[in-house]
Amino acid sequence: MKRIILFAVILLGAQNYASAQLRVKTGAYQGYEWNIFRNPESLIQQSDTLGRNQLWSNSSYNELFINTDYIKKWGNSRIKLSGDISGNIYHQQNSAQREFYKATASFRTKYASRKYFEFSPSFSRRKQPNIGQSDVIFRSRFSYYQVATPLNFDFYLKKQRWLKLETSYRYKAYDANGGEQTDYHSFSAQALYKKKWKGSIQRELELFAEWSTRNQTTMDFATATRPERITNRSFTTYRFGASLLFESVKKRFRIEFPVSYKMLSDTPSERLNYTQIEGGTKLSFFVKNVRVYQSFSATIRDFSNLTITDNELLNYNYIRSTTTVTIPFFNRFVYTVKGSLIRRLSNRNTITSSAFRGYLSSYIETGISINL
Repeated sequence: MKRIILFAVILLGAQNYASAQLRVKTGAYQGYEWNIFRNPESLIQQSDTLGRNQLWSNSSYNELFINTDYIKKWGNSRIKLSGDISGNIYHQQNSAQREFYKATASFRTKYASRKYFEFSPSFSRRKQPNIGQSDVIFRSRFSYYQVATPLNFDFYLKKQRWLKLETSYRYKAYDANGGEQTDYHSFSAQALYKKKWKGSIQRELELFAEWSTRNQTTMDFATATRPERITNRSFTTYRFGASLLFESVKKRFRIEFPVSYKMLSDTPSERLNYTQIEGGTKLSFFVKNVRVYQSFSATIRDFSNLTITDNELLNYNYIRSTTTVTIPFFNRFVYTVKGSLIRRLSNRNTITSSAFRGYLSSYIETGISINL
């Protein structure tokens, strides 16, 4: 957390040298989170029945963040350097403390009429304490390093149409935990098409198709330097979707209806193969200068091989909802209230295990941010 404070001091000092091109946003939030590690509501362990009081880790927390953007434009080109840093301090649950750092460099240029190229590599780091394997933890958040290198080609076609092609490479390495080390290399490609119709209410249709493959290696170390076992797995994902958007001319109102279909294959085990359908709404509107944003999504996920009984396959139903209200004041200040909920419904009800069970997790937070 000391690094977050030091980074803030450096950024505020740097603003004196490039105030016309450097944007800095910082803030502090106070919140409360229920079921941080997403446990089920009951569990039998060593003949004892544990309830929500023993399984759920709830805590108040403070979130501190700084977002920076340095933008330089010349001719038909633009370079953008971004730095994001945040930290959550949980007052009743020390094992949930976390820090996040991200640095991005983006170069975008117009190389032909209505055609753009963008390359935006990034490095990110998330850090938090390891959680003991003996703890009654359903889902822990892992520390990791990540490098991503997306490459975009944007084509602005005639008659309010756009086409975007993206390829990306990503490397992600998780911190060792319990003698286990996991990392993976990922490649992806995406095509996105947009069509807009103007009017008193603007309409926009978006279609996309995405493919990705992830080659994952897990090493179990017998000693500090020599792995005892190495496991290789590959995950391939196909995703297709569409979104219909309606927006008022003055952008005071906006509503979107996204829907997508996803297939994932797990090689060679095929254990986690599944298909998924997701749909929902994204709504944004203003009441004078107060902005309200609300998103809702529902997901149905069916596994192909992972069974909970001899004749019944595992399936999940997810419900996710987020509401954010922002109120600007004194020109540079913004007051924010945010609430979020995740509900997973699972048909696995084995009370002696927490794996693949359903859960409810939510949080509410409020605070002030400053645009420097």
